[in-house]
Amino acid sequence: MGKVAVLYQSRYGTAKQYAEWIAEETGGTLFPIPKVALADLEGYDTIIIGGGIYASRILGMTFLAKNFARLSGKKLIAFSVGASFGSKKNTDEIRNRNLTPEMQKTVRYFHLRGGLFYSKMGKLDRAGMKMLIAMLKKKPEDQWDDDTRGLVETYGKDTSFLDRATIAPILAAAQD
Repeated sequence: MGKVAVLYQSRYGTAKQYAEWIAEETGGTLFPIPKVALADLEGYDTIIIGGGIYASRILGMTFLAKNFARLSGKKLIAFSVGASFGSKKNTDEIRNRNLTPEMQKTVRYFHLRGGLFYSKMGKLDRAGMKMLIAMLKKKPEDQWDDDTRGLVETYGKDTSFLDRATIAPILAAAQD
């Protein structure tokens, strides 16, 4: 595994919590993005980077994309955090939107379930969620998947799906 750096960008705290757990389990050093500089990572063998999903974009992935060539030779692991279960279809879409084909050849990617915290959301995020829920409710209920049902049923309520056990595949990838 070597020396591990865990980078994160979190708007509501779930990506930060997962990053803290990963750093604890790996003995890694925790770096918040955007406060980390590329020079800070020179002595690390494994870079684990993650963030929350907003409009299908993973926070913090611009750092990875911008510095990808300069991080070659290091083990790279990325994770996203979102309210969805992370079906294969959804995670493939997120991976393809956030990691270039070149990055996908070497970066291991994982999705973790986070939560929704309406009490922490700004007006813009709450308005976006209201529009999303209205759009989802237009679909007949018998066509809802588990993610849709969960979003509609928990709308307006702070809901956490954090589960420390779900970082196990990331830890295993770091040890490979």
